[in-house]
Amino acid sequence: MNRERIAIWSVFEEDQRLYSWLFPTLWIVGVSYHAWLRFIALDPPDGKFALAVSQFVMDIGIVGLSAAVMALMYIAARRAVMALFDWPNKQKTREERDREWIIWLEKRDAALAKGEEFNEPRPDEKDKAA
Repeated sequence: MNRERIAIWSVFEEDQRLYSWLFPTLWIVGVSYHAWLRFIALDPPDGKFALAVSQFVMDIGIVGLSAAVMALMYIAARRAVMALFDWPNKQKTREERDREWIIWLEKRDAALAKGEEFNEPRPDEKDKAA
């Protein structure tokens, strides 16, 4: 049985380069900021260094999860914004496709009216062959 594994959090192929740069960057920045807060700014360890380090290590997972979620949110927001501003191109593509279908139907109807055989592939079949 051939089953493909599908990730719960998947990233489109064209976004993988951005995600593979964005996630580690956010994670490193987050861990660095968290370390600065834990060890320098808010509560220096003062003899409880081992406890502070163990807490910091546990917090790294939370920072990593936050970085992953923020990277995915950025990519999703970017795609949504691109879709909002891409509607004129989609309309143009739809009109071109409709024009191709009208031409194809006219050729087919003309051939059938003359009793000729019509073997030209449909416009959607041309896309699959290419």
